[in-house]
Amino acid sequence: MHRRIFNAGSSASQIASPRLLKISEVARIAGVSKSTIRQWERQGLLHPLRSHSKYRFFNATEVERVRDIVRMRTVQGLNLAAIKGVMPGGAKVPEQPIGTRLRTLRQAAGLSLRDAARRTGLAFSFISGVERHSSGASLTSLKKLATCYGTTVTELLAGKGKPGKRSILIRQGKGRVAPIMGPAVISEQRNHFVESLDCQIWTLRPGAASNGAYFHPGEEFIYVIRGQFEIEVEGHGHFTARQGDSLHFHSTNLHSWFNPGPEETVLLWINTPPTF
Repeated sequence: MHRRIFNAGSSASQIASPRLLKISEVARIAGVSKSTIRQWERQGLLHPLRSHSKYRFFNATEVERVRDIVRMRTVQGLNLAAIKGVMPGGAKVPEQPIGTRLRTLRQAAGLSLRDAARRTGLAFSFISGVERHSSGASLTSLKKLATCYGTTVTELLAGKGKPGKRSILIRQGKGRVAPIMGPAVISEQRNHFVESLDCQIWTLRPGAASNGAYFHPGEEFIYVIRGQFEIEVEGHGHFTARQGDSLHFHSTNLHSWFNPGPEETVLLWINTPPTF
């Protein structure tokens, strides 16, 4: 486990800085026990500072991580394994990063980087960078690349793992979580097999957006479980949906979206057929 240690010369005033909190203070702020926070640290989700006397101290970033874990457990019902898969610094390196999968798909399609750039309208350097670093791609750019390579975003993010078991019941927090744009947008697959429809729970942090418009065959149904959701649908206009509202439209219309609210937005999002 990686631990950061205070210098021997760290003064009491430095450790008592309002930017550094003791575990008891963090536990009180987050509404969890100290033992729970220690467990999350053992799981590699938290990386508090350590004094030479082995006391834990949490800076603002670590306190925010604690809040994120609490939110994902209580609001989204995610287990620790799922949380590790979506939190920066908390996930193990996947067996095949998304950049590698994109490069493999491009090469299998017989396309050069310049071919892919010409077909998608994305910059050559951008596609190359995503393939090398497995980061920096928005949902819209991923959709363009997936379509160019003859696949869907859902299949792209699923990788080459074994097909999901055909179970009737999916327990809370047991869906496959796929990071799309880091922690800003989280998509949890709610059906084990994708044949006629694609069903997901999406969690959007404040300010999260599609960063562009996209389209694909089929229909979409969106139900707002919590928060606010703005969407622009070509030919229909701009809509603001709130908790309890739903949207239904043809996916062939260009659409782009945004979370305008100060809180997370949680959506039930269904595509049929599964062309997203």
